[in-house]
Parts: sequence; structure tokens; C-alpha cells
Amino acid sequence: MAASHQPALTMRSQFDLEGYSPDGQLVLAGEVKRSLAATQESATVFRRNLIAHGLLPRDVYFLLAFRTVVYLWKPQAGDESLPDFKAASKPVLKKVLGEVAEDESAPGVESLEFAFKHWLSGFTYDTSVPENDSDADRMIVDSGLHSRIQGGEIRLAA
Repeated sequence: MAASHQPALTMRSQFDLEGYSPDGQLVLAGEVKRSLAATQESATVFRRNLIAHGLLPRDVYFLLAFRTVVYLWKPQAGDESLPDFKAASKPVLKKVLGEVAEDESAPGVESLEFAFKHWLSGFTYDTSVPENDSDADRMIVDSGLHSRIQGGEIRLAA
């Protein structure tokens, strides 16, 4: 009896956004939500559940982005840890989406994912210069994420 060959499966991205170092290592897992915001406590529960179900590696940064706020945890943060960083996301969204970012009924989740990917991708270029007056940019630099993804890439879920 001849052995049957299974077609190779393509690995689907597990997260809405993934950031990779120059050597191809996953360093950032990100989820983008269309809702306006969540409290730090409910964001922490969301992250804890991902960890509890084995979906989130403990050795990567985790970014949880909403229409009005973005949270960031550093690698190795405790399961119950509140976010290490918090910043307003409206300025980030307005740079990419313009006035659509102000509309309560828009943008859709795909547009939000694109906007956050565009923002984070700016940190991958060797010539990237974070804006001093941007709390969101400062969060990426102060957390150490900027230096981990510089020269790497940001990908959207396939």
C-alpha cells in the first residue's frame, strides 16, 4: 500500500499583528479590537486568558489596541500584571486614517489593524525616528520594543 502524502499546511498567524526581529523571531503579539476601550483590568483578564490557554508565549511583548487606548506588556510580565504601558491611540489612528478615526461608527477592524500595522512598521526602519510628543511612540521606545523590531517586520494575520 502506497503511503499517502498530506499537503503541507500553511501556518496562519495567531494574532492580528505580529512583530518579528531582524532574525525572524516573534517578539510582538498584538490584538486589535474595534470597541472604544477596555479598562486595564479587563485587558489584563483578556491577556491572562490567552496565556492560560497556551495561546500567548510569555517571552514576547503583547499589545492590545482599541480605538481610544493601546496597552503594552513587556515580555515575562506576570499573568495578572496590569499593562506596563498605556497610551492614547487616537493620535496614531488619525495619522493614518485622518478624520475617519473620529467617527464612532467607523473605522472597521480591518482599517484599525492596517493603521496599527502602519504605525508599528515605522519602527522597523533603520531611519525611524519616534515622535517626541507622541505617548504611543514613547511607549514603544521606552519599553525596548523599538530596538527589538528595528530591521524586522510587522505582519497582519493571514
